[in-house]
Amino acid sequence: MSPAATLQTAACSLCEGPYGLGVGALVNSLSAHGFTGTFWCGYRGPLPPWAQVNKISSDVSEQIITARLRIRFVHLSTDYHFANYKPRFMLELWETYAPECDMMCYLDPDITVLRDWTFFEEWSSYGVALCEDNFSPLYANGPQRSAWRRYYGATNLTLRHHLDVYFNSGFIGLRKCHIELLSNWAKALDLMAPAIGSLRNAKFNHAIPYPFDNTDQDALNIALMATHLPISPLGRDAMGFYQGSCILPHAIGFPKPWNKRFIRSTLVDGKRPSFAERQYWQHTQHPIQVVPTLAMYRARLTIRLAAALGRITARS
Repeated sequence: MSPAATLQTAACSLCEGPYGLGVGALVNSLSAHGFTGTFWCGYRGPLPPWAQVNKISSDVSEQIITARLRIRFVHLSTDYHFANYKPRFMLELWETYAPECDMMCYLDPDITVLRDWTFFEEWSSYGVALCEDNFSPLYANGPQRSAWRRYYGATNLTLRHHLDVYFNSGFIGLRKCHIELLSNWAKALDLMAPAIGSLRNAKFNHAIPYPFDNTDQDALNIALMATHLPISPLGRDAMGFYQGSCILPHAIGFPKPWNKRFIRSTLVDGKRPSFAERQYWQHTQHPIQVVPTLAMYRARLTIRLAAALGRITARS
């Protein structure tokens, strides 16, 4: 592609059930920061309650959001846990639905975006764009990575690189020339399946079944140990896990912002509303009305009250 050529980009996510409420806020945040073109949403079960679509093929429906932004919903029949389907969905998009794309980002539906889309386009030009996880570092010669090397040593996926940084799988941005990483990510999951029982499983208590705790994220980091491709990392602050410059606030854990009772969480669990939770409720109205206006105002009010209660209880 010549320097003067227009970069063809896309963003995507996966959702089922209430996670559709997260996708709506994610798309709104992308729209607010200059994303144009097609957002691809793989889904299972009913469409999100806010979706108003026209069917364009047997498995794809479309909703026009603005004059320059549309969502295409792809109905998926897989029984995989959606966390384990991320690399396959991106591969399907590039192979079948959006082969013209030069660059693509996957974002979990509990993320919002705080930087202009042009930043993500530029970021991906330096290498595979990734964010450090809150459980990083995971040392190169520590027991878990060493166990991964032993496990995959019996396969045809060679883990040749020693990394200490452990990356979050909720966001990845890459150019099509780096698509090999997605293939290795999917391969790492396939090879992991016998050890975890099935790719319908995604999370385990620590060391059960050792050495895989968080399957899709472990597999991404395993694929990175196997790749020769350049990586362009940001630190733990990028997703709000650490103080600094947050550009992709990620509402990890449960309950999710659309289900959370903020005052109860503060009083009973001692957890104040997080920055990511606040950002979710800043992006529920435009251009997609994800929740009724009254529900949005009620949530913002309870967030303010919960934050005030948290400050009071912290001083007492």
